[in-house]
Amino acid sequence: MRAAQSSIFALCLSAVGLSVPASFAETPAEHPLHWFEGCWEVGNAYREVWRGEAGLLFGFAVQLDETGTASFFEQTRIEPNAEGGYTFAAYPAGKGPTFFKSTYADESEVEFVNPDNDYPQKIKYYIVDGQFSAEISSLDGSGATGWNFTPCAAD
Repeated sequence: MRAAQSSIFALCLSAVGLSVPASFAETPAEHPLHWFEGCWEVGNAYREVWRGEAGLLFGFAVQLDETGTASFFEQTRIEPNAEGGYTFAAYPAGKGPTFFKSTYADESEVEFVNPDNDYPQKIKYYIVDGQFSAEISSLDGSGATGWNFTPCAAD
């Protein structure tokens, strides 16, 4: 059943103009960026949730203000690209997408860049000793802002 669902999902993506390489139509046992998966938060104010499916990673982020109301949200997707790397698609506040191409990816770190974007131009995610972290900056590293996440508390 899972293979059939993956094939239907790939067909749906193709119908809306997104290409899914044949090698990613079946769900792999473990996504190469599996360490992204889960719910990650910074205090009670910012949360990112990631899930792998059919060779893609889907995510969303929510920032809460002091009243607990969403003050910012973003939908994201990471997919394999024709160059053998990954493309990060960001939809901040539901607008976009803005695309970033990976320059490096391994079992604990991935970096995406888009020199044509105003800010950020570089997005980096990494995990060290179970600590999931992210950083955004300009290409030259200026304006760097980072977050150290912890697993989300059980609701």
